[in-house]
Amino acid sequence: MRTRVRRWRPALWVIVLAVAVSAVPVPVLAQEKSPPAATPGIQASIQKAIKTPLPAPARVRARAQQATAEAPGTGSFFKTPAGIAIIAILGAGTGYAIYTSRNDRIHSVVRQGQ
Repeated sequence: MRTRVRRWRPALWVIVLAVAVSAVPVPVLAQEKSPPAATPGIQASIQKAIKTPLPAPARVRARAQQATAEAPGTGSFFKTPAGIAIIAILGAGTGYAIYTSRNDRIHSVVRQGQ
């Protein structure tokens, strides 16, 4: 009598285990043990907002002006020192590329025919 060697059985068990683990819903695993604390209702929030004093109008205007003055993108980037440096670097790179293409040390016969 011959005995068959079944090498696929361990792989089958791994697949069955993976399917069983993936079938368990994730919310069940993440479920909290205790109920969440009650949050105050809308009435309590409204009463709190009513009792909070409003800021003075002068302060509000000063904060708005300060926020617009500090906001990025209000002016031209190329007028800033970083923008000027970028333009200079790009210009220098372009100039060097043109210079090296004109003053190439390799004088090939193929290039002369073009």
